[in-house]
Amino acid sequence: QLVARQEPLFVAGQRIAFAGSALLAQCLDSLVVCDLLPHAVQSADALLQAAVYQLSHEEPFLEDTATFEVGDVDGETPACEMTTLPNRMFHELWDSLIFEGTVKCDLLNYVETAMLFSDYGVNTNLITFNRVMLLHGPPGTGKTSICKALAQKMSI
Repeated sequence: QLVARQEPLFVAGQRIAFAGSALLAQCLDSLVVCDLLPHAVQSADALLQAAVYQLSHEEPFLEDTATFEVGDVDGETPACEMTTLPNRMFHELWDSLIFEGTVKCDLLNYVETAMLFSDYGVNTNLITFNRVMLLHGPPGTGKTSICKALAQKMSI
């Protein structure tokens, strides 16, 4: 109610001020409107769902290494990089990514549906659901970034 009184209109990406509540200002670093469809909604008409979280400041760590030999060159490469989520490195990454059409919304819905099926123990013999996503495109088009951002978003 406090937020609705302060902000008559919610816009995606908008930061909400805590001017009316010392308690909110003491307990929260920020309050951000996200995942808003359409892109603006009257605050009185909005159904708010809050996610309260603390960002990890841990650096990623490399899990195991694999040795390789290519011609005369020997080397090691990490098997994977593990990051504690939600992490400050990926904070606001989701909002900074811009793709054509509804790619972000479609990916988010896909993952949310998969998690709901899992939570409710849906029998995969009764309802088929492809559990594989294939992102394709040339290097530098955002495939890795959207995966990191999606993992961050789902961890929240």
